[in-house]
Amino acid sequence: MYKLRNLFLVSLSLLVPSLQGWSQASVNESLESAFIYVDAAKGSDSNPGTPARPLKALNAAASLAETNNQKNVGSRVVINPGTYREAVTLAGTARTTGSPITFEAATSGTVFVSGAQPYTGWKTDASNSSI
Repeated sequence: MYKLRNLFLVSLSLLVPSLQGWSQASVNESLESAFIYVDAAKGSDSNPGTPARPLKALNAAASLAETNNQKNVGSRVVINPGTYREAVTLAGTARTTGSPITFEAATSGTVFVSGAQPYTGWKTDASNSSI
């Protein structure tokens, strides 16, 4: 039993250093000079993304942040509470910059990002009650 326990402790000690390499990205938020606001309920994608005139879709904000990034401008996308029914895509480019792009929920409320679209108003088929 003693040898088995020692083998376990040695195995664990070899594993722990590799787990320490897993961490969250370190972002220099002081490089974010552009703030883009998104609001699913009150926004419009024709708006400029300001607090008073937020964008509606996360993808519109992502596109604007990518444009800023290619101009070496870091962006923070502030997401107002709500449900965003979309998949967010950031397109990679061959040109890399040191300018960060971060997405964060606004300080109050909850943000949900879901690709699912709810369908309501279902009715039974008049010719077949099983459908």
